[in-house]
Amino acid sequence: MKILNIHGYQGSATNSNYKILNSLGCKVISLQFDYDNESPQQVYDKLFDIVESNDIDLIVGTSFGAFFAKRLSMQFQIPCILTNPCLRPDISLFNLSPKYFNKFENITTITDWVLDEVPSTFENCYIIAGTEDEVIDHSITKEMVDGKINWVQGGHHSVDPTLYSNAILDGITFFTCRDAA
Repeated sequence: MKILNIHGYQGSATNSNYKILNSLGCKVISLQFDYDNESPQQVYDKLFDIVESNDIDLIVGTSFGAFFAKRLSMQFQIPCILTNPCLRPDISLFNLSPKYFNKFENITTITDWVLDEVPSTFENCYIIAGTEDEVIDHSITKEMVDGKINWVQGGHHSVDPTLYSNAILDGITFFTCRDAA
C-alpha cells in the first residue's frame, strides 16, 4: 500500500503518522512543507503532482495537512485518514497563527476552498480525533462531518503513537475491507 502523508502546520514530514505507517510496513511518501513560506496553492500543486505521478492508495493528513488531504481525496477519489483535522483553517489556524493569514492570497485561497466543502465530500474520509485536543475545536469538526469521528480517548493534538496506532490501523482496515467487498 502506497500512502501520501501530509504533516500539519509547523510539523514534520517524519511526524507520528509517518512513523506509525512505516511501522505497519506501508510505503510512505511524505514531503516537508514550510507553510509560512509556501502559499496554499503551491503546497496543493506539489501534493497534486505527487498523487498524479504515483500510485497512491491512501492519503493521511494531520491537522492542517488534513485540510489538503481531504481536498486531494475529493479530487482523486482516493480514501483518506484525517487525524485531528483542521477542516476550517480560516478559523482554527487563524486562531493559532494569525501571521499566516497576513498574506492576502492565503486567506483568499483558504476561504474559497472552505466554501467549496459540502458534507457529502467526507464519505471517503476516516476521521480520528483526540478527546483532549488542545489546538483544534472539534465541535467544528463534528458539525462538518455529521459526528462521524473515531475518538481517541486521552489523545492530544500531537499524535502519540501509543494512543493513535490502533486508530490509524482501524482506518486502514476500514478502507481495505470496504474496497474488498
